[in-house]
Parts: sequence; C-alpha cells; structure tokens
Amino acid sequence: MRWTWVLLMAGFGIVIGLLNLTGWTEGREWYLWIVVALISSLVLALKVGGKYFKHGLVSALIAAAVNTLLIYVFFDEYLANSAKLQEAVKQVPEGFDMRNLMLISAPFTIAISGVVQGALTLLMGKLLGEKPAPPVPPPDNPAPPVP
Repeated sequence: MRWTWVLLMAGFGIVIGLLNLTGWTEGREWYLWIVVALISSLVLALKVGGKYFKHGLVSALIAAAVNTLLIYVFFDEYLANSAKLQEAVKQVPEGFDMRNLMLISAPFTIAISGVVQGALTLLMGKLLGEKPAPPVPPPDNPAPPVP
C-alpha cells in the first residue's frame, strides 16, 4: 500500500467535513463528493502503480469515516448551519436523536463510497496505468553462439 497517497487523498474527507460544518456544502455535497472521487481516483491511478481497487477503497473509507466523525462530534454546529437539516429535525418524532440515525446509516454510506471509489480507481488504473514497454527488436548482427 502506498499510504502516503492514500492518506493524502483521504484528507479530502477532512476538507469536506469542515465545509459541511460551516454549511457551505448544503445542497452541493453529492457534487463535491463526485468531484473528489474523480480527482482521488485519478491521482491514485497515476501514483500507486497497482492494487488500484484496494487503494481507492481504503482512501474513500478513511475520507468518509473522518467526514462522518467530524459531523457527529460537531453535530450542533452542523445543525446550526444547515437549514435543510433543521427542517428535517422538526419532522422526526419527539425524543429521536438524529445522531443515532447518522450512526445507523454511516457504515452503509461509508462502505458504498469505498466500493464506488475503489471501482473508479481500478477503472482509471486500467485505462491510465503503466503500459508495458514495447518489445525490443533483435539486433541486426546477432552474436555467434558460444561453443
């Protein structure tokens, strides 16, 4: 595993998590994750040199887990900066904690994002990965056989 590249690409999870907390991504989060997945998969496909699916999978798992953890820990700030979430919270039954819903759904969304980015990285790796060197033509004057 090329951990340097995996962790660098997983750093996008911190960036998106912080943007989520400020409310900047409201209504645009899916688009941002798609752009991040494409960029991460491209970089990983060009830099890791093999095991593309594994690198993409682990990178996305870490990114999504960090993003979810940031939102969970700072949920009150996330709620304060998200008008859509505030409306959704008003509709849930009394005593139901939205954090519980997030904990229940997090493993599924994290796993799905990992598999999708792993597959995307594999695809890009196959398309853009190292190409085999062309065969070397035989020399014009082959050396005589050694007795």
